[in-house]
Amino acid sequence: MTMRTDAVKFVEKTMPPPKTVRIQAPITTPRIKSEGLQGTVVTRCIISTSGAVENCCIEQGVDGLNESVFNAVRQWRYEPYVWQGRTINLEYPIPVRIQRM
Repeated sequence: MTMRTDAVKFVEKTMPPPKTVRIQAPITTPRIKSEGLQGTVVTRCIISTSGAVENCCIEQGVDGLNESVFNAVRQWRYEPYVWQGRTINLEYPIPVRIQRM
């Protein structure tokens, strides 16, 4: 998937991270439970000017976890991101770690 061309790419060294308003945990599927799947899935998404998460893609995946993480992250919400005095669309990596319980 192609990222929006009007989005500013997040630069960790110069930009503060966006503030999370709502996080939805990934659904633990029967496969995740039975196979003891774990790992970190990194999605790259756009945080829109409204704070909605849009245009996500898997940047680094783990077989069996990707779909659950992808569906959860799309429900996350952030405060609108203000950079240099204006609200922007922000291209942002979102890592989600799934651990065995």
